[in-house]
Amino acid sequence: MNLIISGASGFLGTNIVEQISQDNEFLAKFDKVMLVDTLQYGEQKIDSNILKNKKFKFIKDSIYNLDLIKKITQKDDVLLHLATDANTFDNPQEGVETNIDKFLKALNNKKISKFIFFSTANVYGINNSDNILETDPVDTTTFYSAKKLAFEALLQVYFHLYNFPVIIFRPVSIFGPHQYPGWLMSLSILRLMKNEKIQITSGGKMKRDWIYVSDVSELAIKCINLNNKRIFGQIYNVGTGKEQKVKDIATYLLKRFKKPKNFIKYLPKRPGDLPREVTLSTKARKTFKWEPKVDFYEGLEMTIDWYVKSSS
Repeated sequence: MNLIISGASGFLGTNIVEQISQDNEFLAKFDKVMLVDTLQYGEQKIDSNILKNKKFKFIKDSIYNLDLIKKITQKDDVLLHLATDANTFDNPQEGVETNIDKFLKALNNKKISKFIFFSTANVYGINNSDNILETDPVDTTTFYSAKKLAFEALLQVYFHLYNFPVIIFRPVSIFGPHQYPGWLMSLSILRLMKNEKIQITSGGKMKRDWIYVSDVSELAIKCINLNNKRIFGQIYNVGTGKEQKVKDIATYLLKRFKKPKNFIKYLPKRPGDLPREVTLSTKARKTFKWEPKVDFYEGLEMTIDWYVKSSS
């Protein structure tokens, strides 16, 4: 049985690979860990020492290559699907245009044991709840969330028609090391390191539930480990239940980098941007016996330290 991680050299993928590479008990469950990535940014983010480990095999290719799927997958494999193209608010992932139906059909024919898909809590759209629930209506406001939801819909069809073993996670905003600089935290830190102003929209009034990447990685690993068919076809929100205002984060970063208060460039509101997004992720906590461990500002400091060290 193999573990296949698509998008393995991306933000979440790199962090998960780093975590599992240190867990021999976890690795012993698999013959190989196949790391599939197109390296769209032209850079291999996975540590070279990990790639030297014979347990891991890196494949530079698209997971949607049907010939590749037929070659590397076998019965009972687990596929952790993290692959996206340029994945930011303004440049959302591709996927709907790709023939996902043929991709899923090939996996279904191979009788894989688990398919874990990371969607986004953005699919709920404008939701002023103190705790977004999986049963809340979806109302996508951006192409980014619409494409995620479209992928979800196909997965649900395969679950209902063929008992395809899918689990869907809808995380809030994830942050931490290795993140592509198209999101608030990574982009703001890098701008300040270059002595450039932070850019925020809507006066920084938006509130978000931010979760540190190691907590999300831990949840993904617990999902891989859990042997319970009742999780198939289920959707799980992923968050901390705690909100931070964008303006407060910007103010903290200015102090951290010793910049004046006017070192912020205010941009107009982006169409489709959400004023608020928070979830306690009670269902995920109960099912996977998991809970976020990293405090927001602790995670922010670790993120800053990583970018500073990586630039030196």
